[in-house]
Amino acid sequence: MTTDNPQWFTSSYSSNGGACVEVAANVPGIVPVRDTKDHDAGTLTFSTNSWSAFVQFASQKDTPVTDSPRWFTSSYSNNGGDCVEVATNVHGMVPVRDTKYRDAGTLTFGTSSWSAFVQFASRKASS
Repeated sequence: MTTDNPQWFTSSYSSNGGACVEVAANVPGIVPVRDTKDHDAGTLTFSTNSWSAFVQFASQKDTPVTDSPRWFTSSYSNNGGDCVEVATNVHGMVPVRDTKYRDAGTLTFGTSSWSAFVQFASRKASS
């Protein structure tokens, strides 16, 4: 399997309305992530260890909602800068970015899409 042919999937908890987080789990050593409704927005790529730590952390996170992003990384990461960073306190959306390349931009998902994804991913990580 190579990055030339990622097999994308979305959460089975999503409504299949196109507002989902897509992940390709078949690429060795990395986890590509993209927005289902906007493939042209690009793909963020994370190491498998960073992604696993992030999913474990995000599934336990509960933060108050505001209009200013408060970025965080998983407490399970190695603090070496190889992390997924997310702000779940922004009203109506969840921005996601790579801590190593913050200037490369963010992918932004609706809160319901992100919640469905995290619920699905945390079950996959524990199975």
